[in-house]
Amino acid sequence: MKDMTEEVNNEKDDTPKDPAQEDYDTGKKFLDNEDLPQAANAFHNALIGFEQNNNENGVANACDKLGDICTTREEYQKALDLYLRAFDICERLDDPASILSLQKKMAQCHRSQQQLTETLKIYLDMLDTFSEWKNPGLTVDMLTQLGDLYCEMDDKEKGKDAYLTAASIHANYGHKRIAKELEDKAAAIEQELYG
Repeated sequence: MKDMTEEVNNEKDDTPKDPAQEDYDTGKKFLDNEDLPQAANAFHNALIGFEQNNNENGVANACDKLGDICTTREEYQKALDLYLRAFDICERLDDPASILSLQKKMAQCHRSQQQLTETLKIYLDMLDTFSEWKNPGLTVDMLTQLGDLYCEMDDKEKGKDAYLTAASIHANYGHKRIAKELEDKAAAIEQELYG
């Protein structure tokens, strides 16, 4: 779901822009100026144009931006539908960075609607991705978020384990202060559970 404006700006030729791309670019300008109604209208027009041109990348980008607008308006189910459409395209196009970005947004929408089981599924999938990438920074961030979510779901034992795992990784990298904070969170849960 690479933003198509990058491609167009890098070409620097005199060929006229695709009208759908022009609508998309206009939508980004409105969005930058926080004019959500005009941005939504421009992205909707871009989406229709991209669909007519069978431009999957453009469809994914327009759906992503429309989803962002819906999220801002707290229209979470509409946002989820749009993000899911973009997600399906990005999976088909094998675009892992965009998939991850969309997963974060979908998790936020689910969590905002108290759909914690759906949020958990996405978080666990993201944790698997970060582990596969061997990225300790993203892994510990996701473990910490999982710890928070487990506690919110009243599964404090799993929350404690997530915090301790994140603390262990931080300690291995010499991040003593952060490790201690996470260990303290786990100890507080232990105290709450077992006295």
